Amino acid sequence: MAKTLAEDLKWRIILLHNDGYSKRQIANLLYIGETLVKKVIHIYAKWGCIVNPWKLTPGRKKVFSRSDMNVLRDIVHEYVDYYLDEYIEEMQARTGKRVSVSTLWRSLAYCGITRKKLHKAASERNELLRGVFIASIGRYRIDQLVFMDESSKDERTSTRFYGYSEINSKAIKKVVFIRGKRYTLLPALTKTGIIAVDIMEGSCTKQRFKEFVVSQVLPQMNPFPSTNSVLVLDNAKIHHDQELLEYLDAFGVKVEFLPPYSPDLNPIETAFSTIKQFLRRNRYFVDTSYNPIYPLLVACSQITPQMAEAASLMVSISPIVVTPQASNCVSFNLYKCLTLTLCFSNPSRNLT
Repeated sequence: MAKTLAEDLKWRIILLHNDGYSKRQIANLLYIGETLVKKVIHIYAKWGCIVNPWKLTPGRKKVFSRSDMNVLRDIVHEYVDYYLDEYIEEMQARTGKRVSVSTLWRSLAYCGITRKKLHKAASERNELLRGVFIASIGRYRIDQLVFMDESSKDERTSTRFYGYSEINSKAIKKVVFIRGKRYTLLPALTKTGIIAVDIMEGSCTKQRFKEFVVSQVLPQMNPFPSTNSVLVLDNAKIHHDQELLEYLDAFGVKVEFLPPYSPDLNPIETAFSTIKQFLRRNRYFVDTSYNPIYPLLVACSQITPQMAEAASLMVSISPIVVTPQASNCVSFNLYKCLTLTLCFSNPSRNLT
Protein backbone atom coordinates (compact mmCIF):
# COMPACT_ATOMS: atom_id res chain seq x y z
CA MET A 1 0.00 0.00 0.00
CA ALA A 2 1.35 3.41 -0.99
CA LYS A 3 2.10 5.83 1.80
CA THR A 4 -0.24 8.78 2.16
CA LEU A 5 1.15 12.24 1.64
CA ALA A 6 1.82 14.41 4.64
CA GLU A 7 -0.60 17.30 5.10
CA ASP A 8 2.11 19.95 4.68
CA LEU A 9 3.05 18.42 1.32
CA LYS A 10 -0.59 18.45 0.21
CA TRP A 11 -0.83 22.14 1.09
CA ARG A 12 2.32 22.81 -0.94
CA ILE A 13 0.56 21.24 -3.91
CA ILE A 14 -2.43 23.56 -3.46
CA LEU A 15 -0.24 26.65 -3.01
CA LEU A 16 1.84 25.86 -6.09
CA HIS A 17 -1.32 25.20 -8.10
CA ASN A 18 -2.76 28.56 -7.01
CA ASP A 19 0.50 30.21 -8.07
CA GLY A 20 -0.04 28.98 -11.62
CA TYR A 21 2.13 25.84 -11.73
CA SER A 22 0.83 23.01 -13.88
CA LYS A 23 0.19 19.56 -12.43
CA ARG A 24 3.24 18.13 -14.20
CA GLN A 25 5.46 20.96 -12.95
CA ILE A 26 4.24 20.40 -9.38
CA ALA A 27 4.92 16.65 -9.65
CA ASN A 28 8.45 17.23 -10.95
CA LEU A 29 9.16 19.92 -8.35
CA LEU A 30 7.99 17.83 -5.38
CA TYR A 31 9.20 14.44 -6.75
CA ILE A 32 5.77 12.81 -6.57
CA GLY A 33 3.43 11.24 -9.09
CA GLU A 34 1.24 13.42 -11.27
CA THR A 35 -1.77 11.24 -10.36
CA LEU A 36 -1.36 12.14 -6.68
CA VAL A 37 -1.20 15.82 -7.58
CA LYS A 38 -4.44 15.56 -9.56
CA LYS A 39 -6.13 13.71 -6.69
CA VAL A 40 -5.17 16.34 -4.08
CA ILE A 41 -6.29 19.22 -6.31
CA HIS A 42 -9.58 17.44 -7.05
CA ILE A 43 -10.34 16.90 -3.34
CA TYR A 44 -9.52 20.53 -2.55
CA ALA A 45 -11.71 21.81 -5.39
CA LYS A 46 -14.61 19.64 -4.24
CA TRP A 47 -14.46 20.01 -0.45
CA GLY A 48 -12.36 23.12 0.18
CA CYS A 49 -9.84 21.13 2.22
CA ILE A 50 -7.07 18.64 1.51
CA VAL A 51 -8.83 15.66 3.14
CA ASN A 52 -12.23 14.24 2.21
CA PRO A 53 -14.31 14.96 5.33
CA TRP A 54 -16.79 12.19 4.52
CA LYS A 55 -14.27 9.44 3.95
CA LEU A 56 -14.76 6.58 6.40
CA THR A 57 -11.86 5.61 8.63
CA PRO A 58 -10.39 2.28 7.48
CA GLY A 59 -10.12 -0.70 9.83
CA ARG A 60 -12.44 -2.40 12.29
CA LYS A 61 -15.61 -0.63 13.26
CA LYS A 62 -15.20 1.19 16.56
CA VAL A 63 -17.20 0.03 19.57
CA PHE A 64 -18.02 3.61 20.53
CA SER A 65 -19.99 5.76 18.11
CA ARG A 66 -19.45 9.49 17.68
CA SER A 67 -22.12 10.22 20.27
CA ASP A 68 -20.42 7.77 22.65
CA MET A 69 -17.15 9.63 22.15
CA ASN A 70 -18.90 12.85 23.15
CA VAL A 71 -20.17 11.09 26.28
CA LEU A 72 -16.60 10.00 27.04
CA ARG A 73 -15.37 13.59 26.70
CA ASP A 74 -18.09 14.76 29.07
CA ILE A 75 -17.11 12.12 31.63
CA VAL A 76 -13.44 13.12 31.45
CA HIS A 77 -14.33 16.79 31.90
CA GLU A 78 -16.48 15.89 34.89
CA TYR A 79 -14.10 13.40 36.51
CA VAL A 80 -10.56 14.33 35.47
CA ASP A 81 -8.88 12.12 38.10
CA TYR A 82 -10.67 8.82 37.38
CA TYR A 83 -8.74 5.60 36.77
CA LEU A 84 -9.36 3.74 33.50
CA ASP A 85 -11.53 1.07 35.15
CA GLU A 86 -13.66 3.83 36.69
CA TYR A 87 -14.15 5.38 33.26
CA ILE A 88 -15.19 1.95 31.98
CA GLU A 89 -17.85 1.63 34.69
CA GLU A 90 -19.14 5.15 34.03
CA MET A 91 -19.28 4.57 30.26
CA GLN A 92 -21.23 1.36 30.82
CA ALA A 93 -23.68 3.19 33.06
CA ARG A 94 -24.26 5.95 30.50
CA THR A 95 -24.06 4.09 27.17
CA GLY A 96 -24.71 0.45 28.09
CA LYS A 97 -21.43 -0.56 26.42
CA ARG A 98 -18.61 -2.23 28.35
CA VAL A 99 -15.13 -2.30 26.82
CA SER A 100 -11.67 -3.45 27.84
CA VAL A 101 -9.02 -1.18 29.33
CA SER A 102 -7.04 -1.17 26.07
CA THR A 103 -10.12 -0.20 24.06
CA LEU A 104 -10.91 2.65 26.41
CA TRP A 105 -7.29 3.81 26.25
CA ARG A 106 -7.45 3.91 22.43
CA SER A 107 -10.77 5.76 22.61
CA LEU A 108 -9.20 8.41 24.84
CA ALA A 109 -6.31 8.75 22.41
CA TYR A 110 -8.79 9.08 19.52
CA CYS A 111 -10.46 11.96 21.40
CA GLY A 112 -7.09 13.63 21.90
CA ILE A 113 -7.18 13.02 25.66
CA THR A 114 -3.95 12.14 27.48
CA ARG A 115 -3.00 11.48 31.09
CA LYS A 116 -1.09 14.30 32.73
CA LYS A 117 -0.21 15.70 36.12
CA LEU A 118 -3.18 17.40 37.76
CA HIS A 119 -3.14 21.17 38.03
CA LYS A 120 -4.74 21.72 41.41
CA ALA A 121 -7.13 24.61 42.02
CA ALA A 122 -8.52 25.51 45.43
CA SER A 123 -12.09 24.31 45.90
CA GLU A 124 -12.64 27.42 48.05
CA ARG A 125 -12.46 29.62 44.96
CA ASN A 126 -15.54 31.70 44.33
CA GLU A 127 -16.10 31.93 40.59
CA LEU A 128 -18.53 34.82 41.04
CA LEU A 129 -15.89 36.89 42.83
CA ARG A 130 -13.32 35.94 40.20
CA GLY A 131 -15.70 37.11 37.49
CA VAL A 132 -16.30 40.40 39.29
CA PHE A 133 -12.54 40.96 39.61
CA ILE A 134 -11.94 40.10 35.97
CA ALA A 135 -14.61 42.57 34.86
CA SER A 136 -13.22 45.20 37.23
CA ILE A 137 -9.57 44.87 36.20
CA GLY A 138 -10.62 44.98 32.55
CA ARG A 139 -11.42 48.68 32.94
CA TYR A 140 -7.73 49.54 33.22
CA ARG A 141 -4.95 49.77 30.69
CA ILE A 142 -2.10 47.34 31.18
CA ASP A 143 0.35 50.23 31.72
CA GLN A 144 -1.73 51.40 34.71
CA LEU A 145 -1.28 48.16 36.65
CA VAL A 146 1.37 47.47 39.30
CA PHE A 147 1.40 43.90 40.66
CA MET A 148 2.84 42.99 44.06
CA ASP A 149 3.19 39.77 46.05
CA GLU A 150 5.65 37.87 48.24
CA SER A 151 7.67 34.75 47.51
CA SER A 152 10.16 32.85 49.66
CA LYS A 153 13.52 31.17 49.13
CA ASP A 154 15.26 28.66 51.39
CA GLU A 155 17.94 25.96 51.15
CA ARG A 156 15.67 23.75 49.02
CA THR A 157 14.71 26.32 46.40
CA SER A 158 17.67 25.51 44.13
CA THR A 159 16.95 21.76 44.26
CA ARG A 160 16.41 20.26 40.82
CA PHE A 161 13.60 17.78 40.25
CA TYR A 162 14.89 15.73 37.29
CA GLY A 163 18.14 13.86 36.60
CA TYR A 164 19.71 11.11 34.48
CA SER A 165 20.58 7.49 35.22
CA GLU A 166 20.82 4.11 33.51
CA ILE A 167 17.68 2.26 32.46
CA ASN A 168 15.89 0.48 35.34
CA SER A 169 17.82 2.43 37.97
CA LYS A 170 16.80 5.43 40.05
CA ALA A 171 18.46 8.80 39.65
CA ILE A 172 19.49 9.52 43.25
CA LYS A 173 21.10 12.71 44.54
CA LYS A 174 21.64 13.68 48.15
CA VAL A 175 19.84 16.92 48.94
CA VAL A 176 19.19 19.06 51.98
CA PHE A 177 15.94 18.17 53.78
CA ILE A 178 16.21 21.02 56.28
CA ARG A 179 14.88 24.29 54.92
CA GLY A 180 17.51 26.43 56.66
CA LYS A 181 17.28 30.20 56.54
CA ARG A 182 14.25 31.59 54.76
CA TYR A 183 14.34 34.77 52.69
CA THR A 184 11.29 36.65 51.46
CA LEU A 185 11.26 38.37 48.09
CA LEU A 186 8.90 41.33 47.68
CA PRO A 187 8.91 42.84 44.16
CA ALA A 188 6.63 45.26 42.31
CA LEU A 189 6.03 44.33 38.67
CA THR A 190 4.78 46.61 35.89
CA LYS A 191 4.58 46.46 32.12
CA THR A 192 8.21 47.63 31.97
CA GLY A 193 9.57 45.10 34.47
CA ILE A 194 10.35 45.02 38.19
CA ILE A 195 10.44 48.65 39.38
CA ALA A 196 11.22 47.95 43.06
CA VAL A 197 12.23 44.97 45.18
CA ASP A 198 12.83 44.25 48.85
CA ILE A 199 14.54 41.11 50.19
CA MET A 200 14.51 40.22 53.87
CA GLU A 201 15.42 37.30 56.10
CA GLY A 202 12.34 35.60 57.49
CA SER A 203 8.74 36.55 56.73
CA CYS A 204 7.47 39.93 55.64
CA THR A 205 5.58 41.82 58.35
CA LYS A 206 2.81 44.36 57.89
CA GLN A 207 5.13 47.18 58.96
CA ARG A 208 7.90 46.08 56.56
CA PHE A 209 5.41 45.83 53.71
CA LYS A 210 3.99 49.28 54.43
CA GLU A 211 7.44 50.87 54.62
CA PHE A 212 8.46 49.27 51.32
CA VAL A 213 5.33 50.47 49.50
CA VAL A 214 5.63 54.02 50.86
CA SER A 215 9.38 54.42 50.37
CA GLN A 216 10.06 52.53 47.12
CA VAL A 217 6.85 51.74 45.23
CA LEU A 218 4.70 54.83 45.77
CA PRO A 219 7.37 57.30 44.49
CA GLN A 220 7.22 55.47 41.14
CA MET A 221 3.42 55.53 40.97
CA ASN A 222 1.10 58.28 39.75
CA PRO A 223 -2.45 59.47 40.45
CA PHE A 224 -5.13 57.61 38.53
CA PRO A 225 -5.58 57.42 35.51
CA SER A 226 -1.87 57.91 34.73
CA THR A 227 0.58 55.04 34.21
CA ASN A 228 1.40 52.95 37.30
CA SER A 229 -1.70 54.17 39.10
CA VAL A 230 -3.45 50.90 40.08
CA LEU A 231 -1.88 48.61 42.70
CA VAL A 232 -2.98 44.96 42.52
CA LEU A 233 -2.57 42.87 45.70
CA ASP A 234 -3.77 39.54 47.02
CA ASN A 235 -5.79 39.10 50.21
CA ALA A 236 -2.91 38.50 52.63
CA LYS A 237 -3.49 40.10 56.04
CA ILE A 238 -0.40 42.29 55.78
CA HIS A 239 -1.88 43.93 52.67
CA HIS A 240 -5.06 45.02 54.46
CA ASP A 241 -3.56 47.89 56.41
CA GLN A 242 -6.12 50.67 56.68
CA GLU A 243 -3.50 53.36 57.24
CA LEU A 244 -1.63 52.30 54.09
CA LEU A 245 -4.84 52.17 52.02
CA GLU A 246 -5.78 55.67 53.14
CA TYR A 247 -2.27 56.88 52.33
CA LEU A 248 -2.47 55.43 48.81
CA ASP A 249 -5.92 56.91 48.31
CA ALA A 250 -4.62 60.34 49.34
CA PHE A 251 -2.06 60.15 46.54
CA GLY A 252 -4.74 59.15 44.01
CA VAL A 253 -3.58 55.53 43.69
CA LYS A 254 -6.29 52.88 43.28
CA VAL A 255 -5.98 49.48 44.96
CA GLU A 256 -7.52 46.28 43.56
CA PHE A 257 -7.52 43.08 45.63
CA LEU A 258 -7.45 39.66 43.99
CA PRO A 259 -10.34 37.31 44.82
CA PRO A 260 -9.52 34.60 47.40
CA TYR A 261 -7.37 31.66 46.25
CA SER A 262 -6.70 33.19 42.84
CA PRO A 263 -2.93 33.59 42.39
CA ASP A 264 -3.38 32.57 38.75
CA LEU A 265 -4.85 36.02 38.07
CA ASN A 266 -1.57 37.70 39.05
CA PRO A 267 1.21 37.65 36.40
CA ILE A 268 3.86 38.17 39.07
CA GLU A 269 3.48 34.48 39.95
CA THR A 270 5.00 33.61 36.58
CA ALA A 271 7.83 36.01 37.34
CA PHE A 272 8.46 34.11 40.58
CA SER A 273 8.59 30.88 38.60
CA THR A 274 11.22 32.35 36.28
CA ILE A 275 13.27 33.64 39.22
CA LYS A 276 13.28 30.23 40.93
CA GLN A 277 14.14 28.53 37.66
CA PHE A 278 17.16 30.82 37.39
CA LEU A 279 18.21 29.87 40.93
CA ARG A 280 18.00 26.16 40.07
CA ARG A 281 19.96 26.70 36.86
CA ASN A 282 22.72 28.60 38.69
CA ARG A 283 22.67 26.70 41.96
CA TYR A 284 26.47 26.72 42.35
CA PHE A 285 26.47 30.51 42.07
CA VAL A 286 23.67 30.63 44.65
CA ASP A 287 25.32 28.20 47.10
CA THR A 288 28.76 29.86 46.98
CA SER A 289 27.67 33.50 47.21
CA TYR A 290 28.95 35.23 50.35
CA ASN A 291 25.79 37.31 50.59
CA PRO A 292 22.66 35.15 50.05
CA ILE A 293 20.63 38.21 49.03
CA TYR A 294 22.86 38.98 46.03
CA PRO A 295 21.78 35.92 43.94
CA LEU A 296 18.15 36.90 44.51
CA LEU A 297 18.83 40.39 43.16
CA VAL A 298 20.58 38.88 40.13
CA ALA A 299 17.62 36.53 39.62
CA CYS A 300 15.22 39.49 39.68
CA SER A 301 17.29 41.17 36.97
CA GLN A 302 16.38 38.29 34.64
CA ILE A 303 12.88 39.76 34.34
CA THR A 304 13.65 42.06 31.44
CA PRO A 305 11.33 44.79 30.10
CA GLN A 306 10.69 42.59 27.07
CA MET A 307 9.47 39.76 29.29
CA ALA A 308 7.20 42.08 31.25
CA GLU A 309 5.92 43.65 28.03
CA ALA A 310 4.78 40.19 26.97
CA ALA A 311 2.17 40.31 29.75
CA SER A 312 0.00 42.61 27.65
CA LEU A 313 0.41 40.36 24.61
CA MET A 314 -0.52 37.16 26.44
CA VAL A 315 -3.75 38.44 27.94
CA SER A 316 -6.72 36.69 26.34
CA ILE A 317 -9.25 38.90 24.58
CA SER A 318 -12.73 38.53 26.00
CA PRO A 319 -15.89 38.41 23.86
CA ILE A 320 -17.37 40.85 26.39
CA VAL A 321 -16.33 44.46 25.85
CA VAL A 322 -15.82 46.04 29.24
CA THR A 323 -14.72 49.51 28.07
CA PRO A 324 -15.09 51.57 24.89
CA GLN A 325 -11.30 51.61 24.56
CA ALA A 326 -11.10 47.82 24.38
CA SER A 327 -8.03 47.86 22.16
CA ASN A 328 -6.02 49.70 24.83
CA CYS A 329 -7.31 47.84 27.89
CA VAL A 330 -6.75 44.46 29.45
CA SER A 331 -9.67 42.19 28.56
CA PHE A 332 -10.46 38.85 30.10
CA ASN A 333 -12.52 35.73 29.38
CA LEU A 334 -15.19 35.33 32.06
CA TYR A 335 -15.91 31.73 31.17
CA LYS A 336 -12.47 30.12 31.02
CA CYS A 337 -10.99 31.09 34.42
CA LEU A 338 -8.19 32.81 32.57
CA THR A 339 -4.66 32.58 33.91
CA LEU A 340 -2.61 35.71 33.40
CA THR A 341 0.80 34.68 32.15
CA LEU A 342 4.00 36.30 31.05
CA CYS A 343 5.80 35.01 27.99
CA PHE A 344 9.09 34.45 29.78
CA SER A 345 11.97 32.81 28.00
CA ASN A 346 13.87 30.24 30.00
CA PRO A 347 16.97 31.79 31.57
CA SER A 348 19.74 29.69 30.04
CA ARG A 349 22.79 31.69 31.02
CA ASN A 350 24.95 29.93 33.55
CA LEU A 351 26.83 32.40 35.73
CA THR A 352 29.21 29.74 36.94
